[in-house]
Amino acid sequence: MHIVAPFSASRTLTTAPPARSASAAEAPRDSFRPAEGQEPPPPPPLPPTFQHNYYAQDSLAEQLLTAEAPRDGVQPGPTNARLQVVDNSTQEHAGFDQQGNMVYPPSDPRFTQVQAFIAADRADKFFHQHLGRQTEWAFGAPQIQIKPDDGDMLNAYYARMEGSVNFFHHPNPAMNKTVSSGQSAEVVYHELGHALLDSLRPDWLSSFSDATGGMHEGFGDILSILVGLNDPRNLDKIIAETGGDLKKQNSIGRLAEELGRSIWDERGRQRPHHDYLRNAVNSLQNADPETLPWNPPEEDKLGREPHNYSRVISAAVYDVLASLNDQFQAQGFGVRESIEKARDVTAGLVMRGLEFSPTGDLPSYGHFLAGMLQADATDHGGKFTDTVRNKFAARNIHPPAPEQPPQQPPKQGEPIRISEYAKSPLGARLFLESYREPLGIGQLPLEFRTSHSNDRGETFLVFDYTKDVPVKLEGEGVQEAVVKAKGGLVLGFAKDKALFFSNLNEVTPDKEQQIRSAVEAQQKAGRVSHGSIFQSEPGRESLFKSQHVPFASYVAMENGQVVLKKSPIID
Repeated sequence: MHIVAPFSASRTLTTAPPARSASAAEAPRDSFRPAEGQEPPPPPPLPPTFQHNYYAQDSLAEQLLTAEAPRDGVQPGPTNARLQVVDNSTQEHAGFDQQGNMVYPPSDPRFTQVQAFIAADRADKFFHQHLGRQTEWAFGAPQIQIKPDDGDMLNAYYARMEGSVNFFHHPNPAMNKTVSSGQSAEVVYHELGHALLDSLRPDWLSSFSDATGGMHEGFGDILSILVGLNDPRNLDKIIAETGGDLKKQNSIGRLAEELGRSIWDERGRQRPHHDYLRNAVNSLQNADPETLPWNPPEEDKLGREPHNYSRVISAAVYDVLASLNDQFQAQGFGVRESIEKARDVTAGLVMRGLEFSPTGDLPSYGHFLAGMLQADATDHGGKFTDTVRNKFAARNIHPPAPEQPPQQPPKQGEPIRISEYAKSPLGARLFLESYREPLGIGQLPLEFRTSHSNDRGETFLVFDYTKDVPVKLEGEGVQEAVVKAKGGLVLGFAKDKALFFSNLNEVTPDKEQQIRSAVEAQQKAGRVSHGSIFQSEPGRESLFKSQHVPFASYVAMENGQVVLKKSPIID
């Protein structure tokens, strides 16, 4: 692995071979001349990896390096079975050179194509490795589109309606350069995190819950940190910065340095020594979102705006990571091995914790904590429960009051078991009707959503339901609308088909009040678009409050109802 100097006008990187003379080209010395009827030998096989230039973070945080990626399944574009680069900003598209590599300088648009593709592929593989199963994209297509340069905007976002993660460029006179969000691995990890979480909990994207919005943003940052720690160069750097003590400030905890600095420059904010968008190494404490200001400018104050509120959940998970690293070092593991072990354990607790989290929405950060504790109990026998519980408690995040475990059928006292038939829509419906009483779900109008199994042999059934919650709207136009609030049930069955997990999430009166409070806060912040009532899902131009900032929600007409809907764009 060697260092490649950043591209500049004074130094051009080129991979083209020197030109040959015509005679040399006509009769190369080493050419093969088959005898009549003889087939030429096949070309030598390409190595299993290909080289590419890569920022493991971004150009403000590090120098450009040459890295290697697995060749299997990657086609020119680049594209593979799950990711497709779509770049309408240029006619040039990345492909393999004669050596089978994709090496471009940052000034070449094909570099951004490769950079965004590699980062997205790393995040996608890391997520599914630690989840233990493959998910499908929430928008129904086999591939998500990666748009590395989709125009002039100081932002990046996931758009379910387009089935894409979108990145942009914007000039920054203070830095004397044009900043490209698609050239930041951390930004790509974060945005793909939205798409991956949407594939696991699709109802969350439409939720008005403060914790759900914060968790979406927090998960993007958590994934960015964990995938970042999967890069050997980042590991080298963080060890040099901290000596192996992850509780110290470091470049992995500071996210999106280049984009963050550009945003502060654009807003005219002076933040000395704060060249980042968010920092997971912080001292924030969780609080009731209804008591928080929307988006206070002070970095040490928590706000209700989802990106702002996310900082406390990403910090809590980071605390778990740092504590596990300390524990592994105390057990005699080396610094590098301890960080790697802490990374993998934390990643498993997070991904599996999401699997055990409620469907419909996330009522509080404590419900995600409960999911992590369930993941630890299931996968590690509760080995890390004290660490997880204590680190979250230090951030004022506590699991919800324990619910009664599912009752057993009163007749035989046998465990509730699932059959293969119950994994089908009709079978799941009949299964639910048979066990309404022991599951304690009353007459909730639950409908089958999906079933899936994982590499541990577990099977999950997911049911959901919708309840209309009336809300008031301010300003011109309509004064009232409904929010389609979601609740649901997740059932988990072990390898022996016996029920071992049940999570019921109801739309309660308290939750209805929280929705109304969240809508009111969004309106006061100017994040609700209600100048028009859309008859169908609006295009992206209608979903942005300004050039760089999307609306949080909009008003639509559905089946004769005026509905307030969350935006399908999440940045």
